[in-house]
Amino acid sequence: MKNYKLCIVHTLTKDYILLTFNEYESLIHNKRIQYQVNFKSKK
Repeated sequence: MKNYKLCIVHTLTKDYILLTFNEYESLIHNKRIQYQVNFKSKK
């Protein structure tokens, strides 16, 4: 993922960190998959 960058911005101080994908992956401690389920209503 050479063209992937993540920018984290602190909203109060306006400081930011620009991370490459490899730098981002090295910061991850736990990976979690999350699903969203939407149910249809009965008619």
